Amino acid sequence: MGERRTKKFVRAWEVGSKLGLHRLSRDKLYERLQREGYNWDAKSKTWSKSNPWTGSAFQNANDAPTGHVKVRVMAHPDEVEHFIGLVCEKLIADGAQVEQVSDAYPNRKGPGVRVYIDAIKLGGVR
Repeated sequence: MGERRTKKFVRAWEVGSKLGLHRLSRDKLYERLQREGYNWDAKSKTWSKSNPWTGSAFQNANDAPTGHVKVRVMAHPDEVEHFIGLVCEKLIADGAQVEQVSDAYPNRKGPGVRVYIDAIKLGGVR
């Protein structure tokens, strides 16, 4: 596995290994699992054939918005925590619940780090 080891990818690799698909790249593996009827459930962190969700994290099966938001913060390593705090404060003030803040990853090109924030708007979207 030469890809970054996110939970989604690790779980895809586990399911793919059982199906003989573990030699595929990340994108091809995700695509193939979906063709085989598997869907990623971010809440339970599993690939499942019984998961009814088949669309984007940003819309439900009826094409209505889910209230999910994903934010990437890129900054100098010494400042990233400050900016994470600012973004999370704003999301919470707007009625969202911060579900996950990733570890800091080095930027692929250039200095700095990046962090991913996942949140969901409580009570639906306006």
